[in-house]
Amino acid sequence: MTKLQPDDASAHANLGAIYGRQKKWNEAITELGRAVSLQPDDYEAHASLGAALRQIGDYPRAIPHLRKATELKPQEPLAWSNLGVALSRTDVGKGR
Repeated sequence: MTKLQPDDASAHANLGAIYGRQKKWNEAITELGRAVSLQPDDYEAHASLGAALRQIGDYPRAIPHLRKATELKPQEPLAWSNLGVALSRTDVGKGR
């Protein structure tokens, strides 16, 4: 088995996506978080990390990543949809 390079953002993002498909949310969040740290302007990493955090109900942590994803690619509806769901489930989205 090939070892994952610690500074390869794409590898961490891909591994995080695989974990997400397997519904291994903690592992997905860890790998996607590494990808975001290594490549802070990566739309896919932010969108995927925000979506994974939303899946476990951690809306306060999901929102900044989903907002960043909408800033990076405002034409992508999935990030907007996930952001809307996360906001609707927090006090932030309810104006409190």
